[in-house]
Amino acid sequence: MTEPLPTLVSLRQEIDRIDNGIHDLLMERAGIVDAIGRVKASGGTPTVHPAREAAILRRLFQRHHSSLPFRAIAAIWREIISAFTTLQVPFSVAVHAPETALNMIDQQQTWSLARDYFGAMTPLIMHQTPSQVLRTLTEHQAAFAVLPQIAEDDIDPWWRQLATNDPAAPRIVAKLPVTIGTATGPEAYILSCQHPAIETLERSYIAIELPTDTSRARLRASFAAAGLNCLVLNFCGREGLSMALAVFVGAVPLDDPRLAEVAGGLAEPLSRLYHLGGHPEPLALG
Repeated sequence: MTEPLPTLVSLRQEIDRIDNGIHDLLMERAGIVDAIGRVKASGGTPTVHPAREAAILRRLFQRHHSSLPFRAIAAIWREIISAFTTLQVPFSVAVHAPETALNMIDQQQTWSLARDYFGAMTPLIMHQTPSQVLRTLTEHQAAFAVLPQIAEDDIDPWWRQLATNDPAAPRIVAKLPVTIGTATGPEAYILSCQHPAIETLERSYIAIELPTDTSRARLRASFAAAGLNCLVLNFCGREGLSMALAVFVGAVPLDDPRLAEVAGGLAEPLSRLYHLGGHPEPLALG
C-alpha cells in the first residue's frame, strides 16, 4: 500500500520549522560575530577579510548538492557576511558611478557589483571620477572603494594613482564578482587602506616604471624566464614616463627574487616598483 502524499499544510509546517532553525542559527552566528568584532578591535585586524570570505564560499561550494543553484547560495551568504560585518563596525563604500549617458551602463554595472558584494545595509556613496573615490577613501570618509574594471592600455588609468610607497595608501583587496560563470560580464575592484597580508594573495598587482623603449613582448619574456606567471600586462605613458601594470598568479612581494631576475633579464634596472595589492581568485562555478 502506497504512502499518502503529504498535505500542503504539513509541508508548510516543515518549511516553518526549517525557517525557525535558520533564524536561530543566524542569531547564534550574530553572537559569535560580536565576539570576533571585539577580538579584531583589540588586535587591529581588518574588518573585511577577502581570503577568509573566499574560503567560506569555496567550502560551501564543495559541499553543495541541491537543485538550488549555488549562485543563489553565494548571494545569500554575501548578504549574511555583509550584514554581520556591519554589526562589527558600520561603514560606507565610495563607488565610481558617473551620471552621464555615455557611462550609464558602466554606472549601473559598477553600482550593482558593489551592492551585491556589500549588501543592502551598507551605504554606497556615488562619485563622478576615480580621483573623487580615492580621495573619499584616503580621507576616511569611506572604508572601501569600488572602481570599474581596468581598461587595457588606458592613457590615464586609475591604478596609476595607487603607485606610491605610502604604507597607508589605498590598495586592491578584492575583485568583483567573487563568483564567475561561463559567460563573461562586468568586473570591478574593491580598494581599502587596510591591506591583507601579501602572502594571502592569489593574484598580485605590481606597477613598474620602465624605460620608454621597453616592449610588451620583451617584458613578458623576462617575466616567463624568471618563473613569474603574468596574466595581464597593461601599459600607460604620460609625461615621458612609461608604466606597466602586471597581474601575477600567486603572492609576489616586492622583494621577490624573481623580480630582481626580471631586471637582470632586461639588462637594465627597473626604475621603481609599487605593490598595488591583490585578491583571492574568483570562484568559478562553471
